[in-house]
Amino acid sequence: MILSQHKINNNDLVFFEIGGNDLFSLIGFDGNEAKQAEFMKDSIDRVRTGLFNLLNNGVKNIIFMTPPRMDFPPRYRDIFNKANDQTIQSEEHEKAKAKAEFIINICNEYYSKINNVLKEVEQYYPGSIELYDLFNKTDELVSQFKDSLGEDNKNAIIEEAYSNGQAIEVKLNNEKITFNTDPNVDLLQNVSQVINEFKGDIIFGAKNTLDITISATRDKSRISDRDQAMKNYFFTDFVHPTKEVHRLVSDILLGHAEELSKKWKN
Repeated sequence: MILSQHKINNNDLVFFEIGGNDLFSLIGFDGNEAKQAEFMKDSIDRVRTGLFNLLNNGVKNIIFMTPPRMDFPPRYRDIFNKANDQTIQSEEHEKAKAKAEFIINICNEYYSKINNVLKEVEQYYPGSIELYDLFNKTDELVSQFKDSLGEDNKNAIIEEAYSNGQAIEVKLNNEKITFNTDPNVDLLQNVSQVINEFKGDIIFGAKNTLDITISATRDKSRISDRDQAMKNYFFTDFVHPTKEVHRLVSDILLGHAEELSKKWKN
């Protein structure tokens, strides 16, 4: 899209962030090693192709951000809490430990392969990529978030998301149906469940229009100032950070952009 719709010049800067959703998919393939390996290869190949396509076509400045560790978002927090709980010894505890180990291993493998791509790119285009290594700087970002709260930093909420639910609004042939779903269940699984509930309404042999809108919800009483209510939270929902975290990351990325600017001026 960038290459086809934009005339490249020396001052262009591209921000390249990918991998979070790919890690969700890879974790979802637990127990299916063949599919996992296939998906891993395809994802890494796409990252490599994307970077070389940009650089081969004249882009000289790229900020690349690695995906975060998956032991961090609320989506998998319950698994890691159970795995690290030394007070319980049960089959459920052992399953949690095995799942947590799998998540850590798949994340480390993906991160290692991403780094190999970046090293390869550096050989051909030295100094063109400025790396923001979120994978290894997650704890640093958390500290910056707490600092941003000032005296209120002890009330920072990191592990729990502000949202504790998902609302999925579905329109089939312009008829609206809304469902409340479990935020701890995989998003695609929730969508599949929704579709199964009204698949009998699909008109076979005709053109059907399906629109799905997903939004985060909170089951407490309505709060007039949402930003104020969320100010101590790191996460809006089971994986997406709040506005303040986005602001912090934007400042970090601006710093990387300034570093790239210095390199090319020299």
